[in-house]
Amino acid sequence: MDNGYIYPIKYAILRVSKNNNNINDIAAYVVVKCYVISDIIDYSFNEEKHYYNVVYSFSINNNELVLAQPMYNEYGECINMVRTNNIYNNYDEAKKCAIGLNNNLIDLAGSITSNIDPNQNLLLLIEKKKKEIEFYNLLENEILSKTKFLKITKKKLR
Repeated sequence: MDNGYIYPIKYAILRVSKNNNNINDIAAYVVVKCYVISDIIDYSFNEEKHYYNVVYSFSINNNELVLAQPMYNEYGECINMVRTNNIYNNYDEAKKCAIGLNNNLIDLAGSITSNIDPNQNLLLLIEKKKKEIEFYNLLENEILSKTKFLKITKKKLR
């Protein structure tokens, strides 16, 4: 796969969902490299907000990690990009944010009382969430290893 010189490479935080984007179905947050397709400024509601359209550097097909790159349709539209609020210039900064988000998921696992079997121990739910996050941290390491060849762009975007 050739990144060429077109897309800046940065770190982003990927929200891994189990089934859908319901907050209760978020498995973990992981740090991955991404291709920055566009940097967007939205002036709606009298405030300036920055967004980034990115393509994560991998996809999961049949439970296998597959390197990915931007793909376009016949109209020149990138068909595999997603919007994110933040991109990062270094791994440590992104990881710090992902750890905070994962800690929030652990706290949430301990506070959810609806739809829980009353016999199920909340401490077990918290431990289960921690193990799930550990699994995805291993996956994050594998992804970063497979995308080692993608060098982070030095130039800062906004």
